[in-house]
Amino acid sequence: MYASTGDQRFLDRVTYIVNELAECQRANGNGYVAAIPNGKEIFGKIARGEVDTQDFGLNGGWVPWYTMHKEFAG
Repeated sequence: MYASTGDQRFLDRVTYIVNELAECQRANGNGYVAAIPNGKEIFGKIARGEVDTQDFGLNGGWVPWYTMHKEFAG
């Protein structure tokens, strides 16, 4: 929207959001940030090759890929 309108409020808002996400990554210590309960555990298991799937779940988490898609899609 900022590129389309030049309205500084849009740039200010997205800058704020990105800075807050960066702070979450720093606080976590490894760059991970996601809105998935137990996400570090779930994806840690995947990284170790431990994959347990269910109908709508992965390693005990409910639809983490859906959540990631929504996060990336904005």
